Amino acid sequence: MQIIGLFAASAFFLGLFIVAEKKASSPVLPLSLFKNDIVVISNTIGFIMNAGMTSLKHNMEQAAGSMNASKIDVATAKELAAFQNPKVLLDQPKLEQMQQALPADIQPVIAGMIETLRDSLSDALTTVFLSGDALVLIAFILVFFLREIPLRTSNKETGE
Repeated sequence: MQIIGLFAASAFFLGLFIVAEKKASSPVLPLSLFKNDIVVISNTIGFIMNAGMTSLKHNMEQAAGSMNASKIDVATAKELAAFQNPKVLLDQPKLEQMQQALPADIQPVIAGMIETLRDSLSDALTTVFLSGDALVLIAFILVFFLREIPLRTSNKETGE
């Protein structure tokens, strides 16, 4: 419900902004800019790329948070302090050494947890990167709709 309220408030304030910009003699953002297809497509590409990066950051933080929460549920934080760094999953000898240092009754649980963490991290990253690839592809396709305009015409000689 809160998200719907925020979207409604955003739409309301966007409407107020548009009305204010139309009435202003010197607007901050001239609305006539949006009649230019280059401006619209370029901003759309930027928005899509930003959405992809924000999504990636959010999903990575969420995956890291759920990894930490599941560790605390299995054993005490002191015993698992070395597992706080997800990069530890990539260093097999160090990981084995850390597992052996834990009490014997916790080791099978930790082995299962590590496998679950690897699987969930792999699934999360696959989804995130495939989503990011789709957004980049959409942005790349939109680039082909940009109209080419000459940047300089003063280099042409007159009188010939």
